[in-house]
Amino acid sequence: NEVSYLAFAEALVAHEQQRRNQRRIDMNRRKAGFPVDKRLVEFDYRHQTTITKRQVSQLLDFRFIDERANLVFIGPPGVGKTHLAIGIGQEAIEAGYKVLFTTALALVEKLELAEINGELKKRITALQKFDLLIIDELGYLPMNRQARYNLFQLVNALYEYRSVIITTNKDFTAWGEFFADDNGRQRGCAHRGPADPPFTHLHAGRRELSTEAQTRELIFVAPGGSILLAERGSNFRTASSNSGQDGHLLGKPP
Repeated sequence: NEVSYLAFAEALVAHEQQRRNQRRIDMNRRKAGFPVDKRLVEFDYRHQTTITKRQVSQLLDFRFIDERANLVFIGPPGVGKTHLAIGIGQEAIEAGYKVLFTTALALVEKLELAEINGELKKRITALQKFDLLIIDELGYLPMNRQARYNLFQLVNALYEYRSVIITTNKDFTAWGEFFADDNGRQRGCAHRGPADPPFTHLHAGRRELSTEAQTRELIFVAPGGSILLAERGSNFRTASSNSGQDGHLLGKPP
């Protein structure tokens, strides 16, 4: 079929734009540093009933990134926290965002090295160039006072400027050990979740999950303003869900 010069030019421009976009996506995926190629389509929601496909899909408009909000997945090993975090990160890259994945241990080591070399601020500035920072396995290994302080400086710098996804095995009652101020004092709240920036604006849903081996638990924390607990036997939901099932209200951040 004969094609007009104008139609051919339009097709050529569209092809070139598509090629550039794919090249940018591939480059950003390499820079993200994902340890494995995990996708949300592979996540087994039948095994991990604490969170639904609908709830995860609601995050994929990436309003939480545009609004500089954070996500947290809390639970023991094997419940799918890292899979979800990587899967969301992969989708964010496809949508045009810049993402960086790091384990908490690797992040703390790099921050400590930067601090020793007098380049902590420079390192934090470099991390601020990413739209989304994924910190995996926070709390699996102990941190010394300087490491906690460095981590606090990073998260505080990202607060309301960039988004963070955290996976951890620590409940909110233990989060005070992650963050320290310039006097080494711990920040956090043992009875109502994090009370200091950058996590005053998070809300959580919680439910126990029974498996063949043991009872496991995954807490899903999404952008919002209250902390919710779904009682055993009730349907898990977050404030962003329209399931109509209300959890037990624990309290609201100040």
